[in-house]
Amino acid sequence: MTSQVITILSGAVLPAPVLLYTAYAVRKAAAKTAAAGAEAQALAVAEVQEQAVAPGGAALPWLLDSRTACIVAAATASLLGAIAAYRLDAPGTAVLTRVQFGVAFLVLLAAAVYDSRFRIIPNVLPLALASARIILLACEFIAGAAPVPRLLSSVAGAVTAMSALLAASKLSRGGIGFGDVKLVGAVGFMCGFYAIIAVLVLALICCALVAAPLLCLKRKALSDSLPFAPFIYIGMAAVICLSLY
Repeated sequence: MTSQVITILSGAVLPAPVLLYTAYAVRKAAAKTAAAGAEAQALAVAEVQEQAVAPGGAALPWLLDSRTACIVAAATASLLGAIAAYRLDAPGTAVLTRVQFGVAFLVLLAAAVYDSRFRIIPNVLPLALASARIILLACEFIAGAAPVPRLLSSVAGAVTAMSALLAASKLSRGGIGFGDVKLVGAVGFMCGFYAIIAVLVLALICCALVAAPLLCLKRKALSDSLPFAPFIYIGMAAVICLSLY
């Protein structure tokens, strides 16, 4: 019982430093953009905030500009972290599996916050996932924990996820950015084939549920896009909480 309480508390607390550091990075990047000259600022708007403009031309406000929204987001991430930690602590779950999905959960949280503000995903996040998976694969080989099937699952997950999103990007004519493709590829490599399929399906369902009302209310047009990383994060949280791995 004591170990479960510690696990749940750890899961609730771990998202906090991720949110704080990502919020700091967002503020720093926004300040750097604001301080740039007219030409540099125009380039930044074209490259970083191209999609963050309403159909009428006015910039869309960032969700976490509101203190209330920040508190709600932090509480939600903390609750999801606690539930995810509890589910990953289920009997029979390998330690390396817990690390895989725990790291993916936290990295996707950072990606969700950054992408919701700038509509880009820093390369360091997919790189962190890929590097962590390589380290875990080395540990699996050393421990002899069926490393070859796990390696094949990781490669298949990365290739399948990237192929699916590349196809979706072509069909949506750039509605899904290459940053999203790299991110899901890294998640697929980290978590394996079956997990990334479940994550993508749930992410697309959540995205459709959010996009449909916006289209009906004419808050978005078909040519507009939504940041996809938050939906990938929700899909990962659902996969962990429902033990779909």
